[in-house]
Amino acid sequence: MLRILTLALLPFWLFTVPVAAQGPNAISSTDFDQLLKEARQAYAKGESQVAIQKLQQAIDVIQQSGAKTLASFLPKSLDGWNASEPKTVSGNWGSGAQAFQWTQASRRYTREQDGLRVNVQITNSPQLIQGQRQMAAMFENEQYIKMMNQDPNKKVRLFKKEGWTGWTIIESNGNANGVALSDAVMVTLDVNKGSEEVFTKFWKGVNFDGILKHGK
Repeated sequence: MLRILTLALLPFWLFTVPVAAQGPNAISSTDFDQLLKEARQAYAKGESQVAIQKLQQAIDVIQQSGAKTLASFLPKSLDGWNASEPKTVSGNWGSGAQAFQWTQASRRYTREQDGLRVNVQITNSPQLIQGQRQMAAMFENEQYIKMMNQDPNKKVRLFKKEGWTGWTIIESNGNANGVALSDAVMVTLDVNKGSEEVFTKFWKGVNFDGILKHGK
């Protein structure tokens, strides 16, 4: 059941196509002012679609910069581990009051000797966080935690840190995952057939304080 609940947290944009997202032809931040200028000029001429396109490109520049900053808060590689280059993505979905924006940084860590894998994601999206509050409230209920811990093969704990709330789940087979929520950011960490020690080292490696300071 806990595994299902955690999988439900996967960002739905993994299964949809965003209106705009970072790609190989991403625009340099040096073009930001020029994009705004061109948007204003297009709007003055009544070219609404061109103005929207230029503004969207300017938003992409901001989001790309934010995603790169998030990457700096991911755990450093540990001794004996290989870490992939951080991957960043940014984009938006929908428009108007229903608009949904996000920036995300992720990294995979592997250990050759035993094939262990650790995946960490940091996602900045206030809209996504709002959708996870109900789940977080369930784990803040002590009775719910006690009920989940009746399963001898799982250890469920509430995660609380200044500005953060969430939960961690350690399974007897070595699988482990954690979810932490702030007002606008979600951190997820998943260990495949590792150990509680491995999970704890990487979880502590996330710069939670830096993420909060960045958001202020």
